[in-house]
This record gives sequence, C-alpha cells and structure tokens, in this order.
Amino acid sequence: MTQEFHPRVHISSLKGRGPIDFDRSVREVVASLGGLRDIVKPGSKVLLKPDISNPACAAARTSPELVASVGRMVQEYGGEVLIGDSPILPTVPVESLWRTSGMWEIAERYGFELVRLEQVGSEPVAVDTRVYYVSRAVVDADVIINLPRLRQDRWTGFAGAIGNMYGVVPGFQKGRLFAVDFSASEISRLLVDIYSLATPALCIVDGSSVDDPPDGGFSGFIGGAYDGVALDTVLASIMGFKPDNIATVVFASDAGLGIGRLEGIKISGDSVGAEELTLLTTGSRSFADYLPSFFLNIAAPFVSVTASVEGSNCDCCGLCAEVCPTNAVQLEEGKRLPNFRKPLCISCWCCHANCPSQAIRLTPSYLAETFFQS
Repeated sequence: MTQEFHPRVHISSLKGRGPIDFDRSVREVVASLGGLRDIVKPGSKVLLKPDISNPACAAARTSPELVASVGRMVQEYGGEVLIGDSPILPTVPVESLWRTSGMWEIAERYGFELVRLEQVGSEPVAVDTRVYYVSRAVVDADVIINLPRLRQDRWTGFAGAIGNMYGVVPGFQKGRLFAVDFSASEISRLLVDIYSLATPALCIVDGSSVDDPPDGGFSGFIGGAYDGVALDTVLASIMGFKPDNIATVVFASDAGLGIGRLEGIKISGDSVGAEELTLLTTGSRSFADYLPSFFLNIAAPFVSVTASVEGSNCDCCGLCAEVCPTNAVQLEEGKRLPNFRKPLCISCWCCHANCPSQAIRLTPSYLAETFFQS
C-alpha cells in the first residue's frame, strides 16, 4: 500500500469493555485509515500478532475482543486468519497462553488458526551484519497485522507497535539477544531490527482499561495506523514522553521505517489526556525491572535455557536434527541419542516443539526465570 506523506493515526475512545464496544472502535479506526481492501485479498494468509506473553497479568495482554474484531474483518475480505505469538520461557507453554489470554476461545468460535511459532520452524534473515531467526509463519504470511497492548516497559519507556513484533522471534532467542546487552539503547536497536524484518501492514493498539470503570467513565481507547512508527510516536506523546526521547521511535524513523515526528502525522479521532491515562493499569513488573543495568550485564552470561534429551523417551527418529535451522542437533553414527552442539544452538525450541515423543527437555537457568518471569 502506498503511504500518504503524512500518515494518519486514529484514536477511538471505548464506550465500554464488551465485544460490541471493541468492534465499534476497531471498525471506526480501520475505516478512518482507509479500510482493509488494499491490504487483505481473498485467500490471503493474514497473521495477527497480539501480545499474549504474560499469563499472570491481563493488563499486559491484548484483549481477545480486539483480536476477534480484527479477525472477523479480515474474514469479511476473504482472508485466512492466523494468530501467533511466542513465550520467552518454556515454563509457560504457548498452549497455556492461548487459553489464559482468551485466544483459544475466539479461535474456536470464529475459525481462526492458532500458530505455534516454534513448531513451524525459523529462517535466517539479515539486517546489515546481524542475523536473526524469524518464525517461518511470519515469512510465509501474506499480511501481518500487529495488535500490541499499550503498557509500560523498563527499557523502552512503553511497549507499542515496534516492541510487540519482537514476539516473531521464537523461543528463548528473545532472552539470549536481550542478554547480550541490557542497555536501553541496544535493546531498542534490537527491537527495531526485528520490526524491519516483519513490518506489519496495519497496527492497532489496545489501550483499554482492565477494570470496569464507573458508569460513563473512561474505558480506554483503540488506536491504529498503517505506519507503526507513527503510531508509537503518538502513543509516546499520550504516555507523557517526548517522541524524540524514545529510542525505538528515533531508530525506526532514521531507518526509514516510518514517521517519528508529531508534526509529520495526521491525528484524528478522540483525544486522550494524562488524567484519563492514569486510569489504565499498565501491568506487573518483574524482579529485573528493579535491578541496575550494569548488574544485568554482569549476570547476562548466566541467563540461558539448556536443551537435553530424555533418553528413556527418545526413539531416535531424527526429526529434531531435521528441523533444526542451525544444525545444532545432529545424529552421529554409533550414538543412539542426538547430540546437541551448544555453540550453534539459538534456543528457537524448534526441536522441542516438533519432538513426537516429548523427549527434549528445556531447562531455564535460575537467572533466566528471574529476569524474564511473567
């Protein structure tokens, strides 16, 4: 789709927190942007990317009502709806996330397909000299629609359109890449790299309140844009930040991924003030949020997830070696069990997700569980 010189960001206040309220606001936002006709074609595989990675806190997850509304609109244009996200730790299986987030229920109700990003495998994609392994579901999708949850974030100020696409990197790759450098600048650059590899055609942010407000009170908002950088620029302003102080916005704008200046964006719809925003619950914080960056960097080498084989379960079918994107898993002559070459392992969990006998065990280190606990 050809972007207008001044991309539009539309904000729609929610009148309540029911399915009808979400559907009204989502349709208002999409209509104001120009609709889905130029994005979704009959037969298109459309991957919806919500944020469902935190099973413990509803304030950190995209509302299923929002995902359902967007998915139904895609179906109206003849698109095939897939929903995908990836947990950062194996202690929280994605099947559990689907159920606690409400995605399982809406998928069954409306015929959406839930995609296990680890199981479909990963493909290497380069950004300059850096190589990332992105889920094949993302590479194969005809259209990506990004559905982030607006919330606070230690490293980037807030989580929005750019940060939400980090979930397309399956498995503990996310944790390993973070652990290379826990500085806000490097993590922001990493998020922008991933966003550039999986740039969505449309971004719709969930800014809804978690608790039911008093009658007539502020229930939150839905915001949307074709340009995710422009959307994050407006969200930064709503959250009380100066957009040019948000590294993800600056890096993405400099890379030509979107507009990062308020004066270059058309903003339409309802206004959201600081007083109203305080009514939004922004999510829980992990132990790592309270630790200084220098300590996190010192501890980084000890943040890991180790793969091992349960010999009593393994029937040596070789599927783990076949699906491994880096040849880290090999079947060696004379050995009954597969060999894991740890220096080559990227922790994508493809072997674990595809093992038919569930013989591959993933064990997070204590610090991995501590830093990335939900």
